[in-house]
Amino acid sequence: QDSSMVLRAHIDHCKLKGADIDMKRHEVNLLNGELNGGHIEYTSYPYRSKPGEPDTAQSKPWRVNALRLHISDIDYTMRMLPLIDKMKVHIGDARLVDGKFDTGECTVNARSLTVDSLNCDYLAMTEHDAAIYSRLHPVPPDTTTSKPWKVDADTIDVKHLNYNMTMLPTIDK
Repeated sequence: QDSSMVLRAHIDHCKLKGADIDMKRHEVNLLNGELNGGHIEYTSYPYRSKPGEPDTAQSKPWRVNALRLHISDIDYTMRMLPLIDKMKVHIGDARLVDGKFDTGECTVNARSLTVDSLNCDYLAMTEHDAAIYSRLHPVPPDTTTSKPWKVDADTIDVKHLNYNMTMLPTIDK
């Protein structure tokens, strides 16, 4: 946790086999991993960042290579005002085979990605409310560059995907 973001995780069951973590090279190699049950929460407070202050804890890109990864019954919540009021995702069951994640390149490459159950609820502010929020909580200019994430897989199999986007009621004008 720092002044402008909070990341919390509670995982009921985590099993990693053949895990090798190289902190110096920012690389994780995993033969077989399981995450079952739990909640991950990410909240961003960009208006708390101070312009011109060097970020000594700035993260470096990580590469994760996983031969097999199974995720089930995980809830993820994200808040990034004013862009995302709240996004809630429930991963019922997802499996990755021979996958590579690169947070610097914003890529996921896999031989197989199977999602058997995923629910996503996205609550968004109206443009009017986002403008009000931005006036009340000015954010320093973003000097970072980021790319959209790209997912490539030889096989992608998705079943039972539910996505709902709701525009929140506007604040009285």
